[in-house]
Amino acid sequence: MNIILYPFMLLSAVGLILSTGIHIMALADMELFEGWLVQPLHFGIFIVMVPASLVSSWMVHVAYGNFNFSKYSRPEYDFWKVALAGCPIWMQRVYYSLVVYGLISFYLWTPYKINIPKSANHASDVFFLPGCGAYLLVFYCSAFAMLFSAIRAPQLLRRKVCPNGHAVGPGGKSCPVCDHVFPIRSDNFDSTSVE
Repeated sequence: MNIILYPFMLLSAVGLILSTGIHIMALADMELFEGWLVQPLHFGIFIVMVPASLVSSWMVHVAYGNFNFSKYSRPEYDFWKVALAGCPIWMQRVYYSLVVYGLISFYLWTPYKINIPKSANHASDVFFLPGCGAYLLVFYCSAFAMLFSAIRAPQLLRRKVCPNGHAVGPGGKSCPVCDHVFPIRSDNFDSTSVE
């Protein structure tokens, strides 16, 4: 399973690097290749986000036991905690910082786009605004982090069950139904052991 994820993780890493460069160029108000590089990056998001979303949804399914996504909105179910559990702490912090930066950047640059005239080869075009470049950063970083997590901690993709067949969450030390206590082994996932 992990071999299938490597090309998508590589594509998301390339997309993250390219979108970072494009975002920096947009902040510097430089001309950006007249769109020949930016347009494919927008479509590339779908290529890397589909497998990343499927894998992270499966990790959450394994952790919590079903695909009832309305259930995950409750506080005891944390999608991102499970989806990024295989990432080191520094990567999780970088991811959350990029999300905050992307939201702030998008909201700061949207009024700027409304108040400027359109020009053919200038950074004010809709695809070259720093705010639009920031969401490229967020999506490519999300895809990379989710795929990296699945590759680094493959036990997140395997269901953890007690001897009686009850599902146990990834950090569970005992079964919530029958109170079976798991011995401490390397294959029992604990979010602190993957660092």
